Amino acid sequence: MGGLLLLPATGSAQFLRLGPFDFDAKTGLEGIYTTNVDEVRPSEATAEMEDYYAIWSFDLFSTTAFNPNTKVQLDTGISIEKHANRPDLDNSESPFGRFLLRFDTDLNRFVVYGEVSYEKSSDSQTLDDIFIPEGYPRKGRRIGSTLDYLGGVDWSYD
Repeated sequence: MGGLLLLPATGSAQFLRLGPFDFDAKTGLEGIYTTNVDEVRPSEATAEMEDYYAIWSFDLFSTTAFNPNTKVQLDTGISIEKHANRPDLDNSESPFGRFLLRFDTDLNRFVVYGEVSYEKSSDSQTLDDIFIPEGYPRKGRRIGSTLDYLGGVDWSYD
């Protein structure tokens, strides 16, 4: 017993001009039906594991040159899930999202770059080592966030 039905729709367009940034936007809406929302073995799937849910996403991104040598990239997005049968999996109160800011500056033989990014997302979590009464799902959602940053200099000796 298992199945997945996915009906995606996306659209993109120039959305906003803010200072030197021309932001493009992309939005998406997915309607999903699954017979195994907890992703258990097909032999363990039951009728209670059916779920209908929708995922709405909105992304803004822009890359611009501040001068002939410096390029800045901004990328951000948000994603909201709304479940019909499993309200414990909804994230409408605290949506998933991401943010990225990156720059590159070309100084003849050197390229100086830096990046900072943040992402809030979820992973499927197996609950086999935790006692859960019959009839309750053995899969859960582990929500986490990641903050990354980097910087450096590349040198070309040509």
